[in-house]
Amino acid sequence: METRGERMIDVHSHVLPGLDDGSKDLETSIAMLKKYMQEGTDGIIVTPHYAKGRYEVSHEMMLESLETLKDNIKNLGMNIELYPGQEIFLDNSSIDLYKNGIIKGLNGSRYILVELPMDSWSDSYIDLMYELGVLGAVPILAHPERYRYIQDDLRVLNGLIREGCLFQINAGSLLGTSGKSAEATAIDMIKNGLANFMASDAHNSTRRPAGLIEAFDKAYKIDRKFEDYVLDNAELIIEDQEIDANFELPVRKSIFQMIRRNI
Repeated sequence: METRGERMIDVHSHVLPGLDDGSKDLETSIAMLKKYMQEGTDGIIVTPHYAKGRYEVSHEMMLESLETLKDNIKNLGMNIELYPGQEIFLDNSSIDLYKNGIIKGLNGSRYILVELPMDSWSDSYIDLMYELGVLGAVPILAHPERYRYIQDDLRVLNGLIREGCLFQINAGSLLGTSGKSAEATAIDMIKNGLANFMASDAHNSTRRPAGLIEAFDKAYKIDRKFEDYVLDNAELIIEDQEIDANFELPVRKSIFQMIRRNI
């Protein structure tokens, strides 16, 4: 494939130590960052979970942990940029949390990384996306290819697309580490222009490791323009600039007649 010219920025990573189900300690975080650097990653948006009643990592808590990690990697002479962020489990409390600054956009931008339940869909999610939009936020749905209801039928994305939602697929999903259904759905999203970002969603240095190169190599065989597009979009998050996306779901029978694939 062609030589990469853009900076490689991972927009979804649980590299901060001891905050959620990601890195358990500083040693793990350093190991993750070393792997990132070996693969040529230039920057990472750290995105610990904010999930009501489970991982309530506020923006302030995330910043404190981020600064500590930055100090440690500086002392080790590691040259990689770290940017602030969160991954928000979207529910009825999210709007007030956003208004009160408990949760914020990636790198302080308009772009907010959100996730939904894996197995059950509700039309209320569309309402929440709308309310975020009214506040000036642009939701990015994390790993939609892993949600069962999206694997069953990509038309579920229609309502979210109409509210300006963007979509981030996981590199591991494209490589098959989350099952055949997630892999097939990630491929379908790339083919049909529905994936605006690809990220590692790294949680540790072994089972859910950092790294995007192998997934980009596979994506190149699906759509040669995909890598440039998503890397450009990652930069646009950092700069808080508008991202050009196709808000119309392509009408293709091959999508609408999808049959659930067994994992």
